Amino acid sequence: MKQDDLHEVVKSRGMEDQTYSKALQHIRYQCRDRGIDAALHPIDHSSGSPEFDALLLCDHKKAGQQLAAQAGYPIVTIPIGTDTDGLPVSLSFQHTAWQERTLIKWASAVEDLILEVQ
Repeated sequence: MKQDDLHEVVKSRGMEDQTYSKALQHIRYQCRDRGIDAALHPIDHSSGSPEFDALLLCDHKKAGQQLAAQAGYPIVTIPIGTDTDGLPVSLSFQHTAWQERTLIKWASAVEDLILEVQ
């Protein structure tokens, strides 16, 4: 971000304009309807695809966290180790709005399994 951009943000006082609203609508559509929602509720009537209880991602580069944040959806992450460079690796559990209870249930169960194995 350039200093001029920062000055423009300060001038706007954080007010949302039409451009912001359109961008927010677009990113929410991409991350919700075409992202998390589509993955949780696949539409394939011929195969009888199931709906899923949660999405589970090995979130090495934190892309899953960005997707959930941009969708405005909850996410729970648990650490599972480090990569070869010593950077943390986590499991991310994602779902739609107001599904925190489901995510905590699944994350807690997986964390218990991890601790049991160690």
